[in-house]
Amino acid sequence: MEISGYVSGGVIVWDDNVLIANDIKVSVIVPDSSVTRLPEKKSRRYISSVERIGIKKGKKESKLEAMKMILSIKFGENGMKLIPVIQSLKDEDRLNVIMKSVIKTDNLSEIEALLN
Repeated sequence: MEISGYVSGGVIVWDDNVLIANDIKVSVIVPDSSVTRLPEKKSRRYISSVERIGIKKGKKESKLEAMKMILSIKFGENGMKLIPVIQSLKDEDRLNVIMKSVIKTDNLSEIEALLN
């Protein structure tokens, strides 16, 4: 197997051979048995900070829409009165706790207590 690469100032050591390189292209032929192949990395698309903010905002909006629907179905108009307070929350962890409570509880006062 031939291994090629570009070396910019460095030392290459294999077996008892040493090569001091400075800005040269290097090709070395080595037996396949002495080469360890690393697993290929799955490429991931770079996500910019603006995209991350958009994704985070989209997730929050999805949770809010789900909570609106659940509050409307479970508690009617009284449940919908909590939406402005829930929408004003900035803490994602707190929003998740409230979301779980909205799903699990049949008692509106429990949700109101979490919001206060």
